[in-house]
Amino acid sequence: MTEAPSVTEASLAAGLDDIFTIKPADGGAFDAVIPDADAGRPFGGHLIGLAIRAAASTVGAAVSPVPHAVHARFLRAGRTGEPVRLTVASVHDGRTIAVRQLTAVQGTRALLTAELSFQAAADEERWQAPSHPLRVPDRAVFSPLAGIWPLEPFEIRAEHEHVRGSAARLHPFWARLREPEPDRDPVLDACALAVLTDVGVTASARRPGSPLRVQRAAVTLDHALWLHGTFSAEEWLQVAVTPLVNSGGRGVARGEVSRADGTLVASFVQEVLLRLPGATS
Repeated sequence: MTEAPSVTEASLAAGLDDIFTIKPADGGAFDAVIPDADAGRPFGGHLIGLAIRAAASTVGAAVSPVPHAVHARFLRAGRTGEPVRLTVASVHDGRTIAVRQLTAVQGTRALLTAELSFQAAADEERWQAPSHPLRVPDRAVFSPLAGIWPLEPFEIRAEHEHVRGSAARLHPFWARLREPEPDRDPVLDACALAVLTDVGVTASARRPGSPLRVQRAAVTLDHALWLHGTFSAEEWLQVAVTPLVNSGGRGVARGEVSRADGTLVASFVQEVLLRLPGATS
């Protein structure tokens, strides 16, 4: 087995290339290590970002290495500070579409499965539902979003200031890289987007006004992400999430990522398992 990336203090405050570091392993797989942060378990959006980078490295020149669609299913929480093996399987390689399936495993425990679709470049006319320019907040206010390790390279500005102890209004929020990437990589932009679209969604999938202790009692089951065109993680991006339904112990929320001029960058839907405090599964 190829030696996995080491976990160092320096890696805890790194750029996108460091956060989404993968190394080739036996049998065409890839290894990654998630630093010992984030309360002892990997952040789901970070795992999706690693999956994007691994799968993108296996597609040929006929299609874009940036996926247009990602569908991930979370199976177990996993542990930080330990190697994660990313195994990619080629499902289809056509002239227009390439599809990859990926499994992220830690030891003998499967953490995540994902299906990613890549498309050849197309010059079709762009259309989206009518939108309007959005206003980036003038300053940062207190938000419980701080402290998530993969968000360290980002400047975050919440639109609603959080009052400690009250129900959180996490969305919409804005994000952009604090520093320009020396060699901008669109695949890393997509990896970063995976992180941003998984921030605070479990809490926002709850019924509006739910108590804070209830908002925190949820875990992600499914995450579907669609990318609608090119963008840069260096520009301000608004992430907005709306709860759709709570039923059968599950919640579904829908989200959008937009530029300040109103251009829709990505859409996503997440299903979460709604656990009441003290409940077992």
